[in-house]
Amino acid sequence: MSATVRPVIWLLLFLSLVVIGTVLLSISGLIPVRENIYPGIVPGDESGVRDVTHRFSYCSQDHAVTVPVETAVYLGAKRSPKEARMYSKMSPEEMMQEYYSAFIFDGCQEGLYGEILADLRSIRDESGLDDDEYLELLAVFVQSLPFEGEFNETGVKFPVETIVEGGDCDDRSALLIGLMTREGYDAALLVFDGKFHTAVGVRDGSGAGEYGGYAYIETTVVMPVGVKAVALANGDVLDIEPLVIRFGDGTRCYHGRGEDPGQRRAGEGPQGIVP
Repeated sequence: MSATVRPVIWLLLFLSLVVIGTVLLSISGLIPVRENIYPGIVPGDESGVRDVTHRFSYCSQDHAVTVPVETAVYLGAKRSPKEARMYSKMSPEEMMQEYYSAFIFDGCQEGLYGEILADLRSIRDESGLDDDEYLELLAVFVQSLPFEGEFNETGVKFPVETIVEGGDCDDRSALLIGLMTREGYDAALLVFDGKFHTAVGVRDGSGAGEYGGYAYIETTVVMPVGVKAVALANGDVLDIEPLVIRFGDGTRCYHGRGEDPGQRRAGEGPQGIVP
């Protein structure tokens, strides 16, 4: 990925080294075995609410979603350390699943998700969208957020931070998975760790999903669901198999693969090139 996306593989390496070191010390009896410690939001005493409005287009219609963000929750997320302390040995998939879950499902953000989904459900109902189209609406909302990120950052942003500030591929992916799982979709994180890129997967109802039955969703630019980015801004291509990490227990699938994306959406990234 370009120099504006944090390196996911470094995160995996860091967490793996922490686990190995801790397991060795535990075996030697120098430290007791403990439960893993993950990032979490601890709201402070700050008062107030700020309204954050994001505008986007879907089906040639302009929409706006206004999200009231509690200052205490946002600043609590900003202050939270983004690294995890791992005290047990686990696979890379398990490690990433637990790490990202800490951001996606933090209970302090339920109000935030509720506000976002209330507006998006209203658009769905007014426009008469089916399940496939509603998934596309969720995706384009996230894809339209400002891109923000630095190569030397570590950790993921909480979705409340992404709503306020924008984010890069893994920040946006965490937000989209949070929305999808709460709406009952079968969602997965696609981690292209050798390419420093992440995306989202949705269960393909036809069973033809490219990645373990999941169709690709890019989150950094507006692109149709099921269409994979062909290249990254640094000229690299996504020619490796990603880690596929499922979240939640949703059962809704996407059946729109193979349709002309121009029939539903416009504004795709040029030639499928993403930041």
